Amino acid sequence: MCVSHEPIHPSKHPRDARPRPRPPGVPISVQTRKTRSPPLLPPPDSLPTPHPSRPSPQRGIEHPGDIAEAASLSSIALPPLTYPLFDTLGDDIVATGKLSKLQLEGVAYACQKHCELLPDGARAGFMIGDGAGVGKGRQISGIILDNYSRGRRRHLWISSSVDLHRDAERDLRDLGCYLKVINGCQELDREGKRAFGLPKDFREGVLFLTYATLVSRNQRGSRLEQILEWFGGEHADGCVLLDECHKAKNFDAGAETGSKVAACVIELQRRCPDARVVYCSATGISEIGNMAYMQRLGFWGEGTPFGDADSFIKAMKNRGVGFLEMLAMEMKASGKYVSRGLSFRQAEFASVEATLTEKQTRVYNEAAAFMSSLRACLAQALTETRTSSNRGQAWKAYWSTHQRFFKLLCVSMKVPSVVEQCRRALREGKCAVIGLQTTGEAAEASLEMSPGMRVDAFVSTTREMLLGFIRTHFPVYIEDVAAASDANGGHPDGQSLLNPGLNPGTPLGPLREHPDCVEARRILLEQADRLDLPPNFLDELIDQLGGPRRVAEMTGRRGRIVRVSRNNFKKVEQVDGVNLREKTAFQRGAKLVAIISDAASTGISLHARRDEPNQRRRVHVTIELPWSADKAIQQLGRTHRSNQSSGPIYLMTSTNLGGERRFAAAVARRLQSLGALTRGDRRAATGVDLSEGNLDSPLGRRALKKMYDALVLDGTPLPPGAVSPGSGVVALHAELRALVCSLGVQVGLLAEGLSEENVAALIETGGGTKDQGDVRRFLNRILGLSVRGQNLLFGYFTEVFEAEVKAAKAEGKYSEGVSDLSGSNIHIAYTKTVLKDPMGSGAELRHSRVLIDRGVSFDKAKEILDAQRRLPKDGFYRMRREMYGRTQVILALAKPGARNTFSIYRPNTGASFFEMDVEELDTKYRKYEDRDEELARHPWAQTYELTERGCMHGASCAVSRDGTGRECTAGSRQVRCCILSGAVVPAWGALEHTLERHEHRFNKSDRGMRAVKVIAEDGTKVVGIRYPEDLLPEVRERIVRDWFRNQERAEEKARVDRERKASAQLAAASGGAGGEGDAVLGGGGLLSPGASRVRVEAPTEVDPRCAARATREPKTMMHFFQKRDDDGGGERTQTRGDAPETRKRPAAAPASVPAGKPRVRGSSTQPTIAFATTGSQLASRPGGRVSNGGANTSKAQSTGPGPGVERQRCPICDLAFPGTWLNGDVNAHIDECIANTVL
Repeated sequence: MCVSHEPIHPSKHPRDARPRPRPPGVPISVQTRKTRSPPLLPPPDSLPTPHPSRPSPQRGIEHPGDIAEAASLSSIALPPLTYPLFDTLGDDIVATGKLSKLQLEGVAYACQKHCELLPDGARAGFMIGDGAGVGKGRQISGIILDNYSRGRRRHLWISSSVDLHRDAERDLRDLGCYLKVINGCQELDREGKRAFGLPKDFREGVLFLTYATLVSRNQRGSRLEQILEWFGGEHADGCVLLDECHKAKNFDAGAETGSKVAACVIELQRRCPDARVVYCSATGISEIGNMAYMQRLGFWGEGTPFGDADSFIKAMKNRGVGFLEMLAMEMKASGKYVSRGLSFRQAEFASVEATLTEKQTRVYNEAAAFMSSLRACLAQALTETRTSSNRGQAWKAYWSTHQRFFKLLCVSMKVPSVVEQCRRALREGKCAVIGLQTTGEAAEASLEMSPGMRVDAFVSTTREMLLGFIRTHFPVYIEDVAAASDANGGHPDGQSLLNPGLNPGTPLGPLREHPDCVEARRILLEQADRLDLPPNFLDELIDQLGGPRRVAEMTGRRGRIVRVSRNNFKKVEQVDGVNLREKTAFQRGAKLVAIISDAASTGISLHARRDEPNQRRRVHVTIELPWSADKAIQQLGRTHRSNQSSGPIYLMTSTNLGGERRFAAAVARRLQSLGALTRGDRRAATGVDLSEGNLDSPLGRRALKKMYDALVLDGTPLPPGAVSPGSGVVALHAELRALVCSLGVQVGLLAEGLSEENVAALIETGGGTKDQGDVRRFLNRILGLSVRGQNLLFGYFTEVFEAEVKAAKAEGKYSEGVSDLSGSNIHIAYTKTVLKDPMGSGAELRHSRVLIDRGVSFDKAKEILDAQRRLPKDGFYRMRREMYGRTQVILALAKPGARNTFSIYRPNTGASFFEMDVEELDTKYRKYEDRDEELARHPWAQTYELTERGCMHGASCAVSRDGTGRECTAGSRQVRCCILSGAVVPAWGALEHTLERHEHRFNKSDRGMRAVKVIAEDGTKVVGIRYPEDLLPEVRERIVRDWFRNQERAEEKARVDRERKASAQLAAASGGAGGEGDAVLGGGGLLSPGASRVRVEAPTEVDPRCAARATREPKTMMHFFQKRDDDGGGERTQTRGDAPETRKRPAAAPASVPAGKPRVRGSSTQPTIAFATTGSQLASRPGGRVSNGGANTSKAQSTGPGPGVERQRCPICDLAFPGTWLNGDVNAHIDECIANTVL
């Protein structure tokens, strides 16, 4: 995806232009149709392509960060904004920048979309897809403030971590919103025990929850039911704010393995149809299959072509990345989606390879051999002990341990390299942040070490993982089937068979030991204990970088091992809230190294904030990367935020094991597309093609299946397209088949030619084919092979994958997102409307004719060669035989990170969409020597000039000489391109089916629907689908025909509903009849399914009492303190609300207490804090002073510091407390200062 790096500047949208609010519940427009009319409005002959604009609020200030938006989205304008947002947001929020223009845009469009009701009666939802740096929390707070001010008093804020409760409260306070933020259902449980139920302040506000709470239960029942009861159930009209909503993915209604979180989120939306739902996630529209929980976006359900989420996903999942981007553009155009993110222009990245040493390679190979031996022993033991009912559980536990073991082992191998990178960063005056995903705490917890317990070395997490599995899951008891049957009345009890999950010391039923299995378990335990496995990588990292005093750990571990002396270590337990304290220590500069995990770091920002003491540049070292580049980018965002003094340096560390290096390169490519800069020439050293990094894709799954198919039979040749390795093909093939056996995957492998050990493994695995396309399982299991085996098998898979990519490109079916159509001169001839929705939704399908001069002059080609020449084979080539009576010349350049694949430039067509491998290049072309490159000028210029107005055939063209007047455009520099934009997604099916019917008429490059972007010479942008122009009449006819058919079905359904309603009224003639109403036709609009039944309500009027309550600051401890100087005279200012009072101080103090003596430990210059007095009471003051009483203090004292009054300060660190801090914030800060004070 390309990214526009220009800052987003919202255009003007005067507040005066806003329509006057209507009374609540009165719809702005109810679009209905009771009769059929021609579905097409007469399209104008020409429609100018609109320039992208942002009808954002006029007021406010620009966002402080360098914000970028995907180039495809930046070319799409949001719909007109009419929502009266400033009726509820005061001038202090807008004018002071508490919400920037960018954030106001998100808040306003979310509230505007919430005024819309979907055809099924549910309220429409909105999605905030913003990345790091935009401030999703502030936007959520703005949405809550607006809704509460309009009388909606209960809201749900659901996020991924309980630690984010304080951040949610802070975001609301920063906007001057003081609503009660209830911290989870546990707080409701505690307050609900009162005699009269929940207190008043717990009956409204914001209930902050985690997704884990949503699916949990307590003694009274489901937490979901408790949440729904508090929220208001089916009558709830507040906001449901799903922060980090990608946690609700993987829903499958027909499978038990579907996400429980997704099921609860869907149920919550179903039970609260009037709730205002907001989805917040930076990775929400990254995969169609993960959108099932987005019930309120209107993609399926009543009034749409899809009955449910499953049918929508099945229809869309094979349409590629280009369709996803078009879907996102469609969502933005309809006002239901915004997606902005912090540009990575300030960031730099580099790929660092931690090559395994000889010792590490030996350790890894020994571990792989042991796991293979353990697998064989486990299979035999399960057979000997007659285990059958729980056999699957044993293997599930084995493969789970297998995956976690090798992932931790890979991470441990990187520790020396990561330590060196961190030390170098510290020497250069920077600070280091280490990012990881797992901690290995579960295996360490099996030791049951108590806090303070002493050990003589760090615990090896990987060793404890192996020992724990062998002790717990290796079967040693055999069932006496006859005795068991007698005990059960002659019926064998399956539960009395060996359960591998049971401790062998607690036999169930008449069990007896199998002596061979007991001996095998003893030997396995000894072998595992002798393995030279590394210690816990996290403890080792902290120790080598200076220990806990110098390293801030934010991983959520409950305990860790720390070094006490040279050979003395002990277990230390960590307390709640340690993440926040460690973050504070790092941001203040007390610790210069931080370690963050994926699970615990959500919501934690470690960037170089301008208002934090630690201004060192961050060096973010990744020791563990996920398979998904988008997830990795989300983790890297912890050190890259708005308002930072410097951007981070990302060091992506990978080993030379299997495919790990490739995924590091994929993350680097994603960073590069977001604007990050490479450091030096390390990118070229990765040795990987950065253009295709996603293996878990349709092409990747197809390539994996082909690889397995090629290895099923003994002696099967390599798949078509894979480069032959030369001699030794038979031996290589046999070795690859043996490696596949070690993976334990069901791919239909046959036993011919396999060793006895591999045959046994194959029999245990089974002969199915369910794993043939499971790329994720392949990538996880391959880590269990030896170093050589990994690289061999993964290299083979990569060859097949690249062959699949090449074939897909040759057939025009390769989907790579939105690609740019480039040329030396681009002109948009016109833009016409093909179809326009008759329902008034504004949706229309537009056709733009684009004229592109693709030619590249010889001088321009020389510039390209001089700028990109890297390898000896780069240069000009001439075809070995003449074509059309002329010498054909090309420019070939090796792709970055690849030596055998070349990008091709031609004089008439410019850069080719298709690549050429080295074999084809050498077969068809002969290279000009570098000193003879000028010889290519004449044939290059000849073709360049000839094709300016004609085809490449020249005078010999048969088409131009046949007398029919037909025009031949083959190879012409001037190409006419048709681009469809606008409502492409609703018309996608018709476009696709029509193209499939006529694909034989077009060349391969035109058979696929590619998403493209064009920027004309005058700056006009068009983003859409490239499509054959002569098929548009048939597409138009097909869509109209389908529309009429849907209308007929809708009319029939309406007729049946009327008859059913009439029958019900006759049956209820006694007085219980239902209400009457006009039937509304279904079927929807031509390009907006369901538009005929969409209703738009007017914004609810502001409730002055709710608006005042939301912004009323509650009284805290600070309101009962007032500031005074330490000297004996002068004046003191105190406030009541916003009106300051000036009062005289007493001239002297009692002699019993020395004047000016502070009562708080610390410097005598620290301010003194005293309680305020009320009525005629006298209060003794620290320092021996007595406050004035009597008539002068008859009124209530200050309710908060007013203008001109210095804020209270911490008596220890002298920090000025913000006026928005609550009592708990002050206490927490003082406790932390006391804990960090060295006596």
